[in-house]
Amino acid sequence: MLHGKEIVPNGTQICASLGAPHAKSRFKYLNSGNIMGRAHALRVLMKDVLSSMGNVNEDDQGVMQGFFKAQNEGKKTKAYTLAINTDVDIFLTAWGTTLASPKYAWHIEPAYFDGKACKVFCMETNVTPAAVHFNGKKDAYEPIARHLQARALNADALSLYEDIKAKYRRFPWWAEICEPVLVKDIDHC
Repeated sequence: MLHGKEIVPNGTQICASLGAPHAKSRFKYLNSGNIMGRAHALRVLMKDVLSSMGNVNEDDQGVMQGFFKAQNEGKKTKAYTLAINTDVDIFLTAWGTTLASPKYAWHIEPAYFDGKACKVFCMETNVTPAAVHFNGKKDAYEPIARHLQARALNADALSLYEDIKAKYRRFPWWAEICEPVLVKDIDHC
């Protein structure tokens, strides 16, 4: 389903079988990019996921949704229980929200970035999530990360950042991937 339209035959029926049955928000589907739990349970879960995938490029999201569906149908494992944080007070998935677009700071449902308060806010559930998962295209990730980091930095953190930068600047991945996201224009955030 995408914007209420089926992109896969029987998408409505498939989606209905994969969601949290009693969710009061639109955040009722499992997202494998957000996960937490006891180390032993996560180890067993990851082994199950890997053994269910044909290769590392296979759809981990689909595998996890299959596990969740099986659990809802009574096929449970003793090692772990899958649950969805439908209140999004722990995890918020940016997909389908303004956070997934260049309009990330617009006060539009269901979630946006409040630059003045320096936090992500979910209007639908009236909470600030502890973590936000940016899946797919990440138009808003870099500016939000830069803003949050600039707000959080103090003299000790800046000193630590300079030490880390000095240690890793010789690696190409630092310059290409990390440096652009980390404190670039701190005075302009």
